[in-house]
Amino acid sequence: YHASQLPQEDNSQVQGPVQDESSTPVGSTDVVVFENPLASINILKDYSATELTEDKTTGIWQTHQAIDFAAAEGDSVYAVYAGKVEDIESSMMDGTVLTLKISDDLVVVYKSLAADVSVSVGDTVTAGQTIGKVGTNVTEKADGVHLHLEVYEKDKLVDPNNYFSFTDK
Repeated sequence: YHASQLPQEDNSQVQGPVQDESSTPVGSTDVVVFENPLASINILKDYSATELTEDKTTGIWQTHQAIDFAAAEGDSVYAVYAGKVEDIESSMMDGTVLTLKISDDLVVVYKSLAADVSVSVGDTVTAGQTIGKVGTNVTEKADGVHLHLEVYEKDKLVDPNNYFSFTDK
């Protein structure tokens, strides 16, 4: 996945999510439970595939198919699971975007990272390894500093909550 090639949220027709309620990636028999992406978990804006929420930056009502974690600029960001860094892209709107491939069917995308990430494309990372620091973005600027995290199963956005059992580090 190159961040610009990732499927975009389609807000034109809001439908119920198609997702597996377990934390097992499609095509896998292994249960995947993510580590926390930050030392302290405070969900600023939760995942919603069906409920419209107002984007404070644009005033547009849309679904939010990610989790936004409140953070301070410079907070360490951790790999939620072992995988391979597939892409790192600098985006004027989303800050630094890092794509972590966990399996052929499971990908995690981190947005709003600072430019000085701790890993490179092609690196294999372990769960809990520091991969970067929280930065800023323009897309959701009015929400304050936060980490935006998306999960894709077979190229479709799914609820990241299916993979988390939140605990403070």
